[in-house]
Amino acid sequence: MVHDIVKTCVEEHDIKRLKYIFVDCLDVDPMFTEYRDDYEYCINAPGLGLVEAHIELTPLREDKSAWDLPYWNSIKRDLIKNFSQKRFQHMREVSKVVNASEIKKISNLQRERLETETEKRKFELKDKKIKEEIERKRQETSENRKPLSKIQAEQREKAQKKLDEENKRTEEAIERKKRNISVADKSEQQKTEVGRNVNNKSVEKNKKKNREDMSGKKAVGIVVAVAIMVVVLIIVIKIM
Repeated sequence: MVHDIVKTCVEEHDIKRLKYIFVDCLDVDPMFTEYRDDYEYCINAPGLGLVEAHIELTPLREDKSAWDLPYWNSIKRDLIKNFSQKRFQHMREVSKVVNASEIKKISNLQRERLETETEKRKFELKDKKIKEEIERKRQETSENRKPLSKIQAEQREKAQKKLDEENKRTEEAIERKKRNISVADKSEQQKTEVGRNVNNKSVEKNKKKNREDMSGKKAVGIVVAVAIMVVVLIIVIKIM
């Protein structure tokens, strides 16, 4: 990936700034991995003119034991003066020695990062499997619940039907009892009415009989009284 600052410098043909970018990039990127695309972008940019013909300044050393920090700083300065592809390639090799400790740190960091990424992938894979297992069990539970719900629904339907039948029988029994009570009430009323009529007749009969008895007794009393008056009259006549 090409950095935005490099793209801007190429667009503006800012060669001096590009030189400083690539001179300093090896201090922060001694393995030359982050700026590789930038370098390829610049050397292939038409009409840019970043790369120059090589001019010998500080002699390039082939002995790696002589690649120390002063040598490193000298060829960096030479690169600003003459940005040749030969010198930049040589600097990349020297950087691996001069910045060995940094490279080691970077390698360790990259290894740790890789291990972290590996552990992260393992964790994500494990987490994914756990989630899939949970989802599978959830689906199984859901599937198992479906027939259970159906059975429960059927049981509820049967229970409701039975309850409805019992309610119907109860209502019918109540209606029959009401009808029986109504019939009994009518019968009782009829009996009461008959009894009342009989009693009324009996009372009338007794009244009539009493009247007749009273009349008879009254007649007898009159006869007796008349007889007594006759006897008294006869006695009175005899005395006179």
